[in-house]
Amino acid sequence: MKANKSTLIILVVILAALLLSSCKGVTLFSPVTLEEFVATNTDQRVVKAKVVEVISAGVEVNDYFGTEQVIETIEFTARIIDSNISDKEISCRQIIDSTNSYMTKTISEGDTVYLYPSLENGAVIGDFVEYARVPYIIAFGILFALVLLVFSGFKGLRSLVALIITCAVIFFVFIPLLLDGYNIMLLAILTSVIVTVITLLIVCGFRIKAASAIIGATMGFLIAGLLAFIMQKLMSMTGLTDTFANVLYYHHKLDMNGLMFAAIIIGALGATMDVAVSIASSLEEIVEHRKGDITSKEILKSGMKIGGDIMGTMTNTLILAYVGSSLPIIVLVYVNSTQIQYTLSWELFSSEFLRAIAGSIGLVCTVPMTALVTSLLHLKKKQKTAVVEAIETVEEE
Repeated sequence: MKANKSTLIILVVILAALLLSSCKGVTLFSPVTLEEFVATNTDQRVVKAKVVEVISAGVEVNDYFGTEQVIETIEFTARIIDSNISDKEISCRQIIDSTNSYMTKTISEGDTVYLYPSLENGAVIGDFVEYARVPYIIAFGILFALVLLVFSGFKGLRSLVALIITCAVIFFVFIPLLLDGYNIMLLAILTSVIVTVITLLIVCGFRIKAASAIIGATMGFLIAGLLAFIMQKLMSMTGLTDTFANVLYYHHKLDMNGLMFAAIIIGALGATMDVAVSIASSLEEIVEHRKGDITSKEILKSGMKIGGDIMGTMTNTLILAYVGSSLPIIVLVYVNSTQIQYTLSWELFSSEFLRAIAGSIGLVCTVPMTALVTSLLHLKKKQKTAVVEAIETVEEE
């Protein structure tokens, strides 16, 4: 009961902290007019609006360096629903260019969107930027939490607390410090260690299996990071794999190789923790079933046997996760299959290959590390128990 209350208190404190953090940009004063917002909008902020009516749609076809360019312009009216700006309907437009690498679907009445307002001929007009998707993300997140609680009960609640803490550490500690200029690689390692320790202590409690899993998972993602660092140097990688990476490098002067290193470690963190907990928990059950009458060699052997089955499925899971996220790149490889070696040498593709392989090796190494640490910790516990029993026997005599 005390553990339940403690976990609930932790959850409430974390949720309160996240709520306060999310309120950092909320205006507590009277909303400004849209014209005032536009006049002071030097950092190109956008506003939220709801589409009231689609007025017209026009299509223009041009020749774009020998390619047909289709530009569709949709005019519509929208009502500003941003809490910082007075309610107002404005004229808006959405421009869809077939030659643009970023395409979007045509807006419809009732859609909630983000607009960039600007002055044109003395009047404010809004340009479509993006659809508002946060409400759906929140609803999906709540569904996940409910499913977790229904099927896992109190353990699910502990997992949810651990997940919230992980997100808080990454978004409110790791990223701000990264942008402040701290060493990205060191930050990634410290963040991963903190997340691993907190998560596994919450999920497993203060037990031998938690200590084993923490050490095993930490060794696993450190091996993945070390291999990634070495391969980055050998493959002459820059970390500038896409437009977003270029923006971060040229505008914020970030170490992009360091950021790739962080992505590999954090990406492999969840899988290594999963494997480490599975091995440590299974071995603890075996030791308890044998009532401690088991050698460290037998524990290690059992851990490797259990890990053999887990490695096959988890490595497959990790590779498939990377393949799923990189499917457009893989399709691009097939399109350019006439020069397959050249295409595979693109940093865009090579970086994904590096993430998948480094993460998988770290995952595989987690198994023997966890099994070894578990066997050593149980051996130490057995020796300590034997010493205590011997002392008690002497005292009784």
